[in-house]
Amino acid sequence: MPSDWLLLRKESDLSGILFLIPIALFMGLLGLGAFIWSVRTGQFDDPAGSANRILIDEDKPL
Repeated sequence: MPSDWLLLRKESDLSGILFLIPIALFMGLLGLGAFIWSVRTGQFDDPAGSANRILIDEDKPL
């Protein structure tokens, strides 16, 4: 009887993995697509800000 329960347990674990793998792949591809879109549309471009940021002193005196 314990071996029957073990066989049923392995089948249910496998079905859970078979359910979760496509979801994980879809979410990963969705994140990759969002990243590629953001790079292509210039979301990470800030050439003027990077050059000027070194010149700005934002430290407040104590």
